[in-house]
Amino acid sequence: MRVLSTWKNCSACDLCGSPRLYIRTSSNIKPPVDALFIGDAPSDNDLVLGEPLVALDGRLLQSAIDKITVHIDFSYVITNSVICTPYTDETKTKIGKPTPKQMDSCFFHISDCIRLYQPLMVFALGATVTRLLKKHSVVHTVLKHPSAVIIRGGEGSLDYKKFFLQIRRAIIDGKTKASV
Repeated sequence: MRVLSTWKNCSACDLCGSPRLYIRTSSNIKPPVDALFIGDAPSDNDLVLGEPLVALDGRLLQSAIDKITVHIDFSYVITNSVICTPYTDETKTKIGKPTPKQMDSCFFHISDCIRLYQPLMVFALGATVTRLLKKHSVVHTVLKHPSAVIIRGGEGSLDYKKFFLQIRRAIIDGKTKASV
């Protein structure tokens, strides 16, 4: 993908030089994709595994997507609001939320994803990403961040049921509108 060379050489903010994660996609990726899911920042586990949103919170999101789309063709891209890791300490052992300035500096990669993959739906995972997308006038659906669902009980909890139903409704509605 040609935009990755631009992303690899980025020095737009103070996060440059930290480990980077770009995107992960469903296996059937071909623009336009059905959805773009945007988290806030890489986690420790994401860095170990080498892809965004693959730790416990990502597995919760993936489980919901898989259950909802088991009988339909559904393509998606998952990324974060920043591609570099927002460490909160000098020893680079603690990861925090990216600052608004860091997210603004990295917004070009979300714009590239939107331009390249042409998603029919954009999902903001949590309030941090929601503020960023609103600021840049990106039409999106707000979802509770999967880590917040895990904190409140994970799968089987009322929060998970609401999370699942919200994603399901958006995906089914989006697929219906796309086929009309």
